[in-house]
Amino acid sequence: MRKSLLSLLAIAVLSTSAVATAATLGGDMKDIAGIYKSLDKAESGDEMSKMLTDMRAKVEDAKTHTPEKAQQDVAGYHAQMDKLIGQIDSAKTLADAGKLKDAKKVAKEMATTRNEGHSKYK
Repeated sequence: MRKSLLSLLAIAVLSTSAVATAATLGGDMKDIAGIYKSLDKAESGDEMSKMLTDMRAKVEDAKTHTPEKAQQDVAGYHAQMDKLIGQIDSAKTLADAGKLKDAKKVAKEMATTRNEGHSKYK
């Protein structure tokens, strides 16, 4: 119960910090990273689903900003973000179905996608 409350508090803080950073790419990426770190602590499918919904919104917003390194490959950057969105959607579907363990497994795959994207565009 306490872990659930801490996770929900973390989500609330991250959500409000997005407003404070005026939805910059850096702000979105920090929020995405914070939510990602919290995913493994989710204790229910509903809790994880909420986190993934927030994460998806941040990724969608980050997709509207183009990092300097991606200026010559905007399509590639968007494809990388779409891949992450697909993984988020897959994990959310599992979380919504109450398959928390499977959802967390899919969520762990997001780290590889993040690392690939950062090596190309950060």
